[in-house]
Amino acid sequence: MQVPYPLQAPFAVFDPTATPWQGTSQTVTLQSPEIDLSGVSSLLLSVDHKYSMGADATGRIQTWADNVWTDVAVFSASTSGVETSTYDVSSLLAGKKAGRLRFMWTGKQDGHWMIDNVKLYAPAGVDAGISSIDVPKDPFGEGTSDISVTLLNYGSTTLNNAKIKWSVNGVVQPDASWSGSLAFAQKKPAIRIGQMNLRAGVSYLFKIWSEDPNGQFDDNPTNDTIVRTLIPSLCGTYTIGGSNPNFQTITRAVEFLHSAGIGCPVVMKIRDGVYDEQFELKAVRGSSFVNTITFESQSNDTSKALITSGQNVTSYRYTVNVNGSSHVKFRKLSFRKRGWRDYYAFQISQSSTNINIDSCRFENADENSSLYITDRATNIYITNNHFEGR
Repeated sequence: MQVPYPLQAPFAVFDPTATPWQGTSQTVTLQSPEIDLSGVSSLLLSVDHKYSMGADATGRIQTWADNVWTDVAVFSASTSGVETSTYDVSSLLAGKKAGRLRFMWTGKQDGHWMIDNVKLYAPAGVDAGISSIDVPKDPFGEGTSDISVTLLNYGSTTLNNAKIKWSVNGVVQPDASWSGSLAFAQKKPAIRIGQMNLRAGVSYLFKIWSEDPNGQFDDNPTNDTIVRTLIPSLCGTYTIGGSNPNFQTITRAVEFLHSAGIGCPVVMKIRDGVYDEQFELKAVRGSSFVNTITFESQSNDTSKALITSGQNVTSYRYTVNVNGSSHVKFRKLSFRKRGWRDYYAFQISQSSTNINIDSCRFENADENSSLYITDRATNIYITNNHFEGR
């Protein structure tokens, strides 16, 4: 599973695919110990998280006080990448002798929820911070885009002005400023701080922070800054491998698909060569009957673009695993099975659907471990392929 910044180990993840499914609903909780909040009158909860929608799955953030669990937020739709969510929980926890936080995921072997940087804030006097990047918002296409953010007042003192500074891929950009009036826990969204030309297939690391709230030193600088990697949606034709490609490896191309999604049909042209890789293609945002993803040999010679993996690879039982993805085509590629008997050259698993494997070659094939398709996958088309035995 790819871990997007700013989530960093150690972090929590609800990943139902990591355990065998017994055919019934799964419930997993992450719960804090009791917290004495009796001396606190105001509280903010902040969390960085990425929620990936699953069938019949729900994520809940809850508080516990006076022997009652209360929902703070409920998630069923996927977030736009990693989001920093901030909630005023003063009415639920402030002044309580024994309070708790709980994150609860319920579902059926599909989707996931990553959680990190969980913080409870008792407000300082003067305290501001950037809580989100509003524009661009995943998914977005390449081109010139405004850059807009939300400023949040974490402090007990009314916020009247602040400077906003930012950098992209380490390059400092011109400062912006804001003035107005924000009481405790209030936000000012859509503050335009600049503009940038963003190209598909390029990763942009944004660092944006506030300074000098009310012309003073910030009493709590730990919550001033937001850091996010933003990638425009892929659209069109890209090359993999060879000289001056868009992506050096298939694995890197798949990482971009997962992070950026697609905005139109995407074709990955794989140049001639041996690709010693294992990769897993999961759900890609934006894929559909119209917006398909195709991996194909650039030379149209099935024998010259070979995907394999080392003899001693034991971390996963496949060379290629299509795991919960949809509307994907593989054309005129070779796949080689290596390793032990229960190792698959190509695996289609989970709720994958509308997968087409056409005019490909499977080397070192046998009846048990060349191509494996689980019973949850649907609309799988295997046409015009060649299976070459050992």
